[in-house]
Amino acid sequence: MTAPQKPMSSTETDTELEVTAPQRATPRESVQRFWRSQNVQSIQRSIRRGIQHGIQRGIQRGIQRGKDRGARCIRRLGPRGALLVALVALLLVSCIGLVSALSAYTQYAHARASAEAGMTHLRAAQTILTPLLKHPTLPTPQTLSQVQTELGAAHSDFVAAHRDLGGGAIGVAAYVPGPGGTISSVAALLTGADEACLAGLDLTSGLQPVVAVVQGGVFAPDSAVGASGSSSSSTITQAMLATLTTKFASAVVHLNLAIAAVRNADLSSLPTQIVTSQQAAEIRSVLANWPHTQQQLGMVNAWLHIAPQLLGIGAPEHLLVELMDRAEMRATGGFIGSYGVMTIQHGKIQPFTLADIFALDLPYLHQVGFVKAPAAYAWWPFKGFALRDSNLSPDFPTSAQMGLDLLAKEGGPQAQGVVTLNATVIERLLKLVGPIHVPGYNVTVTDQNLESLIRLYTETSAQRDGNDLPVGDQLTTIHERFTALMGRELMDKVRALHGAQLAAVFQVMWTSLTLKDMQVYLSDPQAQALVAHLGFDGGVARGPGDAVTVADANITANKASALTTVTYHDAVTLDAQGTATHHLTITYHFDSSTTPSLIHFLYHRDYYLTYLRVYTPPNAHLLSYTGFNGGETQINHSDISWRQMWGGLVQLTDGQPYTLQFVWSVPHAATRDAHGDWQYALNVQHQSGSNQRLDLTITTPGATTPSVTYTGALDKDRTFSATW
Repeated sequence: MTAPQKPMSSTETDTELEVTAPQRATPRESVQRFWRSQNVQSIQRSIRRGIQHGIQRGIQRGIQRGKDRGARCIRRLGPRGALLVALVALLLVSCIGLVSALSAYTQYAHARASAEAGMTHLRAAQTILTPLLKHPTLPTPQTLSQVQTELGAAHSDFVAAHRDLGGGAIGVAAYVPGPGGTISSVAALLTGADEACLAGLDLTSGLQPVVAVVQGGVFAPDSAVGASGSSSSSTITQAMLATLTTKFASAVVHLNLAIAAVRNADLSSLPTQIVTSQQAAEIRSVLANWPHTQQQLGMVNAWLHIAPQLLGIGAPEHLLVELMDRAEMRATGGFIGSYGVMTIQHGKIQPFTLADIFALDLPYLHQVGFVKAPAAYAWWPFKGFALRDSNLSPDFPTSAQMGLDLLAKEGGPQAQGVVTLNATVIERLLKLVGPIHVPGYNVTVTDQNLESLIRLYTETSAQRDGNDLPVGDQLTTIHERFTALMGRELMDKVRALHGAQLAAVFQVMWTSLTLKDMQVYLSDPQAQALVAHLGFDGGVARGPGDAVTVADANITANKASALTTVTYHDAVTLDAQGTATHHLTITYHFDSSTTPSLIHFLYHRDYYLTYLRVYTPPNAHLLSYTGFNGGETQINHSDISWRQMWGGLVQLTDGQPYTLQFVWSVPHAATRDAHGDWQYALNVQHQSGSNQRLDLTITTPGATTPSVTYTGALDKDRTFSATW
């Protein structure tokens, strides 16, 4: 610095005004360092250094400006005036550096606090929703309101955090690197979290009016829909569904924006105090699964667009309901003894009753004659093919279509779908609603005695107990009157359920669909495709890969199926060309001594005659088979166009296990993936209502022990895979 013209005292020497600036990092570099710090102490040290550097840089700037601007005033103000100007400039510029550093730290602290508060609200929303994710069901309006509150608070917090990170010239983002850096990655995660909150807010607001109606009950009272067809205020309207569809579309947009933002985050650049290793893994998992999630969102969108039709908004939706007796096995689960036609209008199930299927079939058969079953099922021994025998195909959609056709031919209403269920579904409902007293029979039905009571009042002379019932209780023929009355009482109890209890009913339905105790077919192709996608259509396996479907049809005219267990032992070996060779042993255990109370329902027949069919991929080659003992067989002549089939009669003797064996190969059952690895998948299908067990081994090429083993119940469709 140039010395003043007038000598100064030792206390006024210019050397005291000079500050030597050390060669240290700039404030920008210091803030970068504290963002990468691993603990609070290092962040504090970085802030202190930033303040020091701000002061030092301010001094340097003050001195320089003092040189440039103060020179003009020196002659007029004199030496002491020049010193005053220099000091003022120094203080001003130093304060600017200090304020900038403090502002950055303050904004960082605010951003972090806001982000942590937002995450707290998100975790609270997750906690509320977790039970619904584990057991899919509709939330209550109260649950949706709680989730909305948490998501709204999280949204506000994330907006504040994002503003503190990048809002303004002196924001923290002004001191950090560009894309890919710590702050930009944090900002990307905040954007993703905020967009996810907005998606959740859209969904909850769209669902609230619909859920409020559903929580009030899915069954309509007799007066729910008037003669004009207008709906009451407690029904689902077209406007509700339109709003939900629009909100869902908006939510999908927000979710796509959230994923796009998160993909811009460099998770490896973030300290563990910001994102833990577990959180980073969860984020990567969400990104990896996003294509599958998009497919699920697309499926939901498709359901929303056909919901008005399925819920009977424009016109009533009619569904044929069939109650199957699994003690007398049929291809789709049991003998159809009772039926009803359920009507859905304005989202509500209208009252209906189950009736004796013979009351529908016999007048029709007297009119048209006792016709035979379709040619594809020439083995069917009974004449008089009607609705009760329509489920001859193990492919449920095929049987359902035959049922709808016969319902119309026999004088029933036109229906747009079929729902089948067996006694197991009713047992699950009885566990939920409690025992039921059936008027006129003076008995109480529980989940423990349901099937035995149905058997008693439909298959024995005890059915005559209902002869003196009031006119209002003569719902159907005496043969199925007990079942109809029991069904009416059960529906009354279910109709009274609300809130969490109604949610439990949905869970019962979901479980029953998963285990094929309930099956659904919808005539609308788009709706049926969605049912099939969920795996609830009961269809025989299609497409590439290996699969085995085994179906029995009890043609003994007794209830022997209730006393029979079937075990499948399948040893699968794979060769180097991807061919799968099956060695399947089927063992029947028909033993009436296990349940003496059911012996009466064998009707003095000490044998069980079943028509067995084994379905495999269309390119399967049967190498050998033994065990058919009832006459004519169907070998390599399938009644399902997309499957190979081997079928024939099997007669079983009470108390004597019986075994059949099949050996076949499936070329190209395994295929190579993009990495050159072999992939093999086997789908073993469960027959609805059947008591089945599976003992499976899969051995890959060159292996001395099986790569896959399973021993247990075949109570649902199961898929097994192997890689080598």
